[in-house]
Amino acid sequence: MMKVSFIINIIWSLVMVIAFASLLFGEYSHAKAILFGLGLVYFALAILAFRGNRWAIILSVLTAFLLMLRWLPMVLVNAWMFKTGHPLYLDSPGTILIVISYTVVFAVPATLLSILYSFQYKKLLKLFRKQEGQ
Repeated sequence: MMKVSFIINIIWSLVMVIAFASLLFGEYSHAKAILFGLGLVYFALAILAFRGNRWAIILSVLTAFLLMLRWLPMVLVNAWMFKTGHPLYLDSPGTILIVISYTVVFAVPATLLSILYSFQYKKLLKLFRKQEGQ
């Protein structure tokens, strides 16, 4: 099941690279270029994790968990606001499209990976402990 998690991680990193690359097609900014660069770094990290690199695995797990903590609450609050007819969505109904893009690119993959990693916590704890002993 760990290999499946790593494959999902690689696919997710590619989705992020594509999303960040698409931002560069508009008006260029250094922030967009940095995001694209970080996406490429994460893609390399995902490949290294798939190949069994301990540090890459640890960083991949932490990244998924931190991005889940960052984006899942925002998506859930906005979904609730949309469903209950919050003024933000009455005044600007297209806002939900932005929330959907955050959901697809960040919240769902990070949450899915965090759940998969939690099912494998014993293996992951071994990796963390092995790193501490070195």
